[in-house]
Amino acid sequence: FRFDNTTPMTFGLARDLAARGVDTAQASHRVLHERRRAGLELLQRCLGTCAWTAGGKIVTARASLAMLAETKAAASETEGFVNILTSVDGVQYAAFLKETAPDVWRASLRAVADGDVQAIAARYGGGGHRRAAGCTIEGDGDAAAAEVAAALAELLPARR
Repeated sequence: FRFDNTTPMTFGLARDLAARGVDTAQASHRVLHERRRAGLELLQRCLGTCAWTAGGKIVTARASLAMLAETKAAASETEGFVNILTSVDGVQYAAFLKETAPDVWRASLRAVADGDVQAIAARYGGGGHRRAAGCTIEGDGDAAAAEVAAALAELLPARR
């Protein structure tokens, strides 16, 4: 229900589930708010990689294979990490990079402001839509994050 592409059909499906006895509060909690300790330890390490650019309007963070191994977290436990980045006051664009193989990063891009992150993802063979997209970038983690941040900076309005 949080995104602008939510339709009346979505609300109808939720109404139908509730009418059939589904505990929607419990389902929401399990899907959105439950984490294993390993996942939280991974999040802690990922937040330590936050890099702020463009005066705090762009933030990147990443999860390396080493972090996953050290915390014993599953790669799937990074789901939603990018949305934590977008919750920060002043952030207009966020990128979360997850290493899927040595020096291969799956980037999740998000826009809080106007701007088409799908256009950035398409440069790398990825896709999505204006406010949420993904792609794969190869290279060292620092370099990959900096490259994505520079591309996202192109979406910011030019200063006069």
